[in-house]
Amino acid sequence: MRSFIRLKHLINGFGNVSGLKLYEEKTEACWLGSLPDFQEDLGIDKDKGNKPMKILGIFFTYDLQKFLDLNFESIIKSIKKSMNAW
Repeated sequence: MRSFIRLKHLINGFGNVSGLKLYEEKTEACWLGSLPDFQEDLGIDKDKGNKPMKILGIFFTYDLQKFLDLNFESIIKSIKKSMNAW
């Protein structure tokens, strides 16, 4: 929790110096690792952690099987299809 508060202060401080501002209504964060007990205090939606998030073409999710299916199974199927066509 302390690191989150420090991060928020750092971003706000940067905004004060640069004139840029974080648009909190459109900003999303993904908690990496197991969700803490104080997740509600941070505004973290429990259900959002169960949905995969795609960043730079890679899906991230807490569900290992879903992670493997989304990131590898489709590639393996595509490779097998190409090889069968030969």
